[in-house]
Amino acid sequence: MTWNIITHVGSTSAAAPLSDFNPRKTIEIRVDTPGTPAPEFRSNTMYNDLRHFTPTFTAPMLELMTAATAAYTADVRVPRTAAYDSWTRELHLHLGVSSASRWSQARETLQKLLAFLTGDHWTVSVTEIGELPQPQMPTPRRLTRVTPEKVALFSGGLDSFVGALDLLAEGTSTVLCGHYGRGGPTGIAQHTAINALRSHTGQNVPYIRYSIGARGGGNRASEITTRGRSMIFLATGALTAEALGARTLVVPENGFISLNVPLTPARVGSFSTKTTHPHLMNLFQTLLQQLGINVVLEAPYRFKTKGEVLRDSLDPAGVQVALEATMSCAHPGASRFVTNEAHQHCGYCFPCLIRRAAVPHSDPTKYWLSPNASLSGTKAGDVRAVQVALARRVHRDVSMFDVLKPGPLPPEHRAAFVALYNRGLDELSAMLGSVP
Repeated sequence: MTWNIITHVGSTSAAAPLSDFNPRKTIEIRVDTPGTPAPEFRSNTMYNDLRHFTPTFTAPMLELMTAATAAYTADVRVPRTAAYDSWTRELHLHLGVSSASRWSQARETLQKLLAFLTGDHWTVSVTEIGELPQPQMPTPRRLTRVTPEKVALFSGGLDSFVGALDLLAEGTSTVLCGHYGRGGPTGIAQHTAINALRSHTGQNVPYIRYSIGARGGGNRASEITTRGRSMIFLATGALTAEALGARTLVVPENGFISLNVPLTPARVGSFSTKTTHPHLMNLFQTLLQQLGINVVLEAPYRFKTKGEVLRDSLDPAGVQVALEATMSCAHPGASRFVTNEAHQHCGYCFPCLIRRAAVPHSDPTKYWLSPNASLSGTKAGDVRAVQVALARRVHRDVSMFDVLKPGPLPPEHRAAFVALYNRGLDELSAMLGSVP
């Protein structure tokens, strides 16, 4: 059965009449709407950090942000267990816009992007409701004027830290931006990382964070896969760039994890994340162009493994700081029941394995389980998957068809991606000599 996701911004009309749909399968996404019920999102919270930088908002960008927050909310609210196959959901996003003609092509691109990202069946409808109201934010006591050349995503992870180091080493005027939900380890990791970056570089690098988390509690379902979170990162990055007059959004992620080739058949399709996959990036770039948003995506590490990102950094001393101050783990809270540290690398998830493989010697990262720990049960799942992929490569060379499993790739870059995937497996192979 189809779930209807209906946006409603400010005092404008809802994108579709709620009474037309089954209320049990309808989610209204309210942004700055007056009265009761309270809005799901408030701009004074979402854009709290941005308000200090004299931002300029355009209608297409505000509409894209509304679409991103609605899609993200639907992703965490609609349970996959309710789907016909207990995974693939039918989702219809109703989006209110100021110009339906502007969205004539963009609507189809957004459908493709969301379907690729979450693995669900998406339909996007647009309704012309007039100009969206500008976000209502308190006037800051002091304004900060910046004219960045580039905006870079900053997640609190190792790649984004090194990406910031390289931009600053080049002398590029840069603003960093990130996203977090409601509390949790993400916010802690981001604060730790940005403080370490500023301390190391001696620069008070502007850092804008967006608090965008679907409200929980009550009868609201909570779906833990959250593939749609990637849309929030890209949308807030584009919003920051356009609002501050930058023309480039840097997405610093190593190419091996971006490809995310499924290590086993069980990880094919939407069971494998596509956060910065080249096809997703291309779709998002197309979406920006169709909406008239003049921001260009830049992926500087698209053809590099994580080890290569670290070795090629323009600031080697900063890399050592990054290793101590960043968080790469897929579930950093897993250690809280057996250690005194609530947020620590587990050492056995796939992102931890890639991080360990990238730093074969003198790694200062604190892992909950030591490299020589005996793994069993679910803790051994990712290690075994890597071992399966390495064993398969012994009998059959990696081919173009392997790297195409997660999604389409430009024909002119396929050979480079095959070589990249091989080098990433080489790093893991070298590391696994110390992993049972």
